[in-house]
Amino acid sequence: MNIPSFLGDLAHLAAYLFLIFRIEKRQSSVGISGKMQVLLTAAILTRYWDFVYFFSIYLSIKNFIFICLSLYLTYIIFIKYRKTYEKRCDSFWIESIILTSITLSFCLYIQDGSPTPEQISRLFSHFVESLSIIPQVYFYIVKQQKDETIICYIALMTLYRTFYIIYWVISYLQDGNLEALVFYPGILQTTSYAIFLLFPKGKKEELPVFRNVPPRFITQHSLLETPLLKRSATASSSIYILGRDSSFSSLNKSFNTDTQSTSSEERY
Repeated sequence: MNIPSFLGDLAHLAAYLFLIFRIEKRQSSVGISGKMQVLLTAAILTRYWDFVYFFSIYLSIKNFIFICLSLYLTYIIFIKYRKTYEKRCDSFWIESIILTSITLSFCLYIQDGSPTPEQISRLFSHFVESLSIIPQVYFYIVKQQKDETIICYIALMTLYRTFYIIYWVISYLQDGNLEALVFYPGILQTTSYAIFLLFPKGKKEELPVFRNVPPRFITQHSLLETPLLKRSATASSSIYILGRDSSFSSLNKSFNTDTQSTSSEERY
């Protein structure tokens, strides 16, 4: 462990803690792609599952903490605050990413001989993590809006990967060894995260505004009619709130016709 990798772990930890804190504070997972977190959780589990071997105290504690945080983050998005989860916007088919990562992991390691399960799971985790931003980008395309919470989270994740790229470059300059199958997915992930941060935020959703509009009463057309102020409350609430429209005019005409015919019959 050196300073760049340690700073990368701190940025990674800060990203998880920030996102969990924001979701718990708002009690909502609006604007967050749950499928992106599923891919990141799969990457964490397949990379850090060896914490039980206790290579070092730092690595074991770090790996265990990241596994717990990733599982808890997935839990609060899909279970605890599932009513706020925007499933309509988060509809990308992540199975394609998982199948692609598995295929690449097998094909690239088979060239070097028989791969071990540890090697395949480690490479799979890097491929999945490098493509994990795709569901969040799709989420943004559907919703046309980028939440401030996800902006800060992606910025911290970009910082985390940037520190690890610095760590890999330093290791290459010192030892001459560069693990290309880990380095290039890290470059892809950092670049895609940085491009996502350049997307416009989009317009904020405006809640509907309910205005208290007073009802419109019809005007007095004839002196023979009963004044509006003397009409009963029932008539005012049932008929005259309707306003001046064609349906009421036709109703008024039919009523006048019936009245004239009744009065003419009474004369005879």
